[in-house]
Amino acid sequence: MKYSLFFLLFTSSIVIGFPSYAEWKYLIKTSRGDSHYIDFNSLKREGDYIYFWSLRDYAKMDKWGDLSSKKYLKVDCKNFKFKFLSDSYHNRQMGKGLPVTVSTKPDKNWTNINSNSVMAFVFQTVCFP
Repeated sequence: MKYSLFFLLFTSSIVIGFPSYAEWKYLIKTSRGDSHYIDFNSLKREGDYIYFWSLRDYAKMDKWGDLSSKKYLKVDCKNFKFKFLSDSYHNRQMGKGLPVTVSTKPDKNWTNINSNSVMAFVFQTVCFP
């Protein structure tokens, strides 16, 4: 019993005690009501590539119980492609709460950016500010 209480208190202090240092700036809302954000402080350019954190706040809980997701992306500004390098899915809005799922396995393949997509807007924002 006392170990369970200790674990609960320790876990709560980690979740509540460490603030999110990301400064999410609103970008766009989709027709489904999802809001997209970027942490502009995380932008890092290396040649034609840009690395950054993005956040998607879901308008409705998805079938896995997620209300938001955070993704670390690599964008190829020259060839209009991107890869997810890591991602996490959260049970609360704005990437808060405990991550339900976390992946640090980067995509193997590049994804082309469709011209009428949210990603196209993100691409324009980070590659050609």
